[in-house]
Amino acid sequence: MAIDNSNTNKYFDALPNAEILYSDLANALEKVDVSTMTPEERLHLAHCCQEAQAGLCHCLTFIGDTMLSFAQSDVHEFTPESLCQLGHGITSIGLLVPALGELGRVAFSTQERQEVGGN
Repeated sequence: MAIDNSNTNKYFDALPNAEILYSDLANALEKVDVSTMTPEERLHLAHCCQEAQAGLCHCLTFIGDTMLSFAQSDVHEFTPESLCQLGHGITSIGLLVPALGELGRVAFSTQERQEVGGN
């Protein structure tokens, strides 16, 4: 009997075949209309996205370095369940990174279009 894991995205390709700069969330955020926001709000949103994206990358680097250090030191304190949970968490973070990039791009490009258009 197969194990049903409802947290696994059946459309997600295993690396190395996955397009890491795309996610369904990023695709949905591309369609968000930020034109009703003030220029200050759009710039604030774009900068927040950039900061969050950088923070997520630093977090993933820390987690990766920690796990490598554990492996090199022969530390085996994670249970299979916690490793599975950690894997799902890291996958979720991986989906947020391109989404934040897309949301920031939308905010900046809308800002630039409105500045060029005189709005």
